[in-house]
Amino acid sequence: MVILKSREEMKKIVIAGMLTIAVSLFAEVNMNKTEVVDSIGLAGFKKSLSVIDKAAAGRWYLLRADRRKFNKVRGDEFEIDDAITSAYSKFTTKVKEESFVGKASVLRLGAEFSKYDFKKKQFPISAMSKDSYISFNGSKLVGGGGMQLSFNNVNDTHSFLPMVKDDAKKFMKARKDSVGNIDRRVTAKYSYIIKSIESPAESINSCNERYRGCHVIDNVKVIGHITKLEILDKDGKVLHTYSDYK
Repeated sequence: MVILKSREEMKKIVIAGMLTIAVSLFAEVNMNKTEVVDSIGLAGFKKSLSVIDKAAAGRWYLLRADRRKFNKVRGDEFEIDDAITSAYSKFTTKVKEESFVGKASVLRLGAEFSKYDFKKKQFPISAMSKDSYISFNGSKLVGGGGMQLSFNNVNDTHSFLPMVKDDAKKFMKARKDSVGNIDRRVTAKYSYIIKSIESPAESINSCNERYRGCHVIDNVKVIGHITKLEILDKDGKVLHTYSDYK
């Protein structure tokens, strides 16, 4: 369970993808699957294919995506040359085929509500800030935490759980244990559309003839556009919905 800190502490913080709650089964894109993260990483090279070195990309894809083939042909310079050419073809085909932009996904993120604001009649929620992002792990191609998801339309005015005083008092009482401890955890459920993906070309071009620098992709940037935010109770009940995202 993710327990986010105060809004100030949330600035420029990295929230590990492994701490996120599983995305909705109804989402088109499930980023909790490492193979999906790998595919997203490949899709991020679409805009930079023209500046990616063909030989480096072939070596990188052969080593990272088909290590068994690499080990089999690495001792024969003719076989490995053919394998690199074939791997580059597979790499470009995969990059062009992968389509995620425009698809919907859902992120359920552990959050926490702080002390009730009696004047504004609301609980502040430690939801996403404009400077925060979530990291996700890939498998063979994208490194651990190598993909970062952020949103382009985070609205700070939506970081609150509005509730009239009487309801808030009952809400708090229901969350208090026998010794007075209060469970302040809630879930922020973000429904969003993927707007853009960008993977760094240098992560491919650095793969040299000695197969050094052929690392997994890091720093894959995924930008999402929030369409709805729901604040959920611990039993999954919707406490409040912000559906006015634009």
